[in-house]
Amino acid sequence: MYALLPKTDPRTRLENHTHSHPWPDARRKRCVYTGGMDRDSASPGGSAAGWPARRVLIVDDSSQVRHELRILLPLAGNIEIVGEAADGLEAVRLAEALQPDVVLIDLGLPVLDGYEATRQIKARRPACRVVALTVHGHEGARQRAGEAGIDVFLVKGAALAELMQAILQNETFSV
Repeated sequence: MYALLPKTDPRTRLENHTHSHPWPDARRKRCVYTGGMDRDSASPGGSAAGWPARRVLIVDDSSQVRHELRILLPLAGNIEIVGEAADGLEAVRLAEALQPDVVLIDLGLPVLDGYEATRQIKARRPACRVVALTVHGHEGARQRAGEAGIDVFLVKGAALAELMQAILQNETFSV
């Protein structure tokens, strides 16, 4: 889903591989961590670009998306994945129980959609940062996201740098 840019650190390399994909001949790039760095950071021995560490809850109804984000985010920045949820109701429950700094949430969720889940999370934990990562990039979705209290709105497939910035920085992006 997300392609990592080549790292300047020689212990990380970019390689081609065939991935189980709807198109069998599809080639994708992946970043392979080869050791030596602080695993919780994209830079040796410290937080990525001076940002504080973030505890992240991943909420998406796609197990593949959750898996890819669970692997990718800690490699790309100083992030700890504290939990995963497949629906909005579970997201609300886990956000309260696990106390993440950031909830990375899809908007099209079963049981309780991402908008209502965000309202409930923000009602219980106003300081919790909520980042929407969704396929619904139209203006109506952006407006509903803002009304629900979402801090940052990103469309799936956004650059990894945008996703990392949304998670690690404290600024609120206009939705």
